[in-house]
Amino acid sequence: MLINNKADINKCDDEEVSPLYIACQEGHTEVVQMLINNKADINRCRDTGESPLYIACYKGHTEVVQMLINNKADINKCRNTGSSPLYIACQKDILK
Repeated sequence: MLINNKADINKCDDEEVSPLYIACQEGHTEVVQMLINNKADINRCRDTGESPLYIACYKGHTEVVQMLINNKADINKCRNTGSSPLYIACQKDILK
């Protein structure tokens, strides 16, 4: 309903957390797909440098990770500390 009423799907809170980031963090695959389909910025990072792909890897949401990669998420986009989504995925053992 919000998208149909022209809500800004890339609007972030004070820490630069976007709706796509939150959907990826929570593993809401249908919402992630809806946001991607409506041109959400797939690589928009929080102020700490964490991307939607990074948080999906961190939380172990493999289906969301695959959706993001299939839609050209930047797999090399690192957190401000230098850790990448791949590093986190390996650390969390979600790559099988």
